[in-house]
Amino acid sequence: MDTGKTRIAVFSDTHGNRASMGKMILACGPFDYLFHLGDGVEDARAVAVDAGIPLTGISGNEDQGSQFPRKQKVPVQGRNFLLIHGDQFDITPYHSGEVLEGLYEKMALMTQIEGCDILLFGHTHKPLLAERNNIILCNPGDQYIGSPSAPTFAVITIDEAGISFRIVQEKGNGDFLEIQSLERRGSSF
Repeated sequence: MDTGKTRIAVFSDTHGNRASMGKMILACGPFDYLFHLGDGVEDARAVAVDAGIPLTGISGNEDQGSQFPRKQKVPVQGRNFLLIHGDQFDITPYHSGEVLEGLYEKMALMTQIEGCDILLFGHTHKPLLAERNNIILCNPGDQYIGSPSAPTFAVITIDEAGISFRIVQEKGNGDFLEIQSLERRGSSF
């Protein structure tokens, strides 16, 4: 793709649901990269091969035996991404808002210490786009077949104007809906 844009599909917690990942990539693509944040990273390997997209993945707490690292820094078009699963922080969707806020602050600080400006994480199965201390936090949600909510993933677009994040949810019948977005214009934020 030579459009001046880089598009990244970000998945986490797929837990065996390759079909949903593949469907979302076909419907919302094309993509230049596929990032997977653990708990089903081997799903992403198969989907990336089928779609002809380079994969950057990390292993989660359920990826026993995976050869993928637990944490990875990834530079893309002048942006520095830190990929983790999230279990390293004992974060769960059941924490109170106050506890989650403290964990987000810790995660942002770790991202800053690692020299990155964007943290991509999973584990909670809940989509999130937030900013803490000038660090963007993005959790794409999940594709888990037993999930009470519809599958979600994140679409990141980087171009000369800046960077945008969208959380997209599958609504069925081939329909997809943007449920969260965050945008930063300019080369720094």
